[in-house]
Amino acid sequence: MRLGITLGSFAFDHGLGFLTGADGGYRLEHDPDSVVAPDLGFVRIERRNLRPQGRGFFPAYPDLAVETISATDERADIRRKMDLYERVGVPLVWWIDPIRRTATVQRAGRPVQRLVESDSLDGEDIIPGFSIQLAALFNF
Repeated sequence: MRLGITLGSFAFDHGLGFLTGADGGYRLEHDPDSVVAPDLGFVRIERRNLRPQGRGFFPAYPDLAVETISATDERADIRRKMDLYERVGVPLVWWIDPIRRTATVQRAGRPVQRLVESDSLDGEDIIPGFSIQLAALFNF
């Protein structure tokens, strides 16, 4: 929640795009459909015209997906979702692990990077100027 509030405020204040919560679905593949609902999704303002009118899933991937790993998540399920995000080219995925107090950063076409509490999540070219230290997410 803390990340969503901080990220959402930053994106809104800078006119960068919009966020969705865990109820926001993204159709990543068609025939057969693959739909995901990341804990947080961000879509850059340039892609707002893709938003469905009324009800329905966003018809493409998010520019940033944030997934929070819980104690009940199976590693095989996480791996499958990581592979799906990679396959469809989601530009940036943050995998937040509050139990281990780490984050894994997944970028399309690049090796994953593991961050520790003293590191910061960076919005890179997806959310330019956004950065938050992991410790700020875990220390409350």
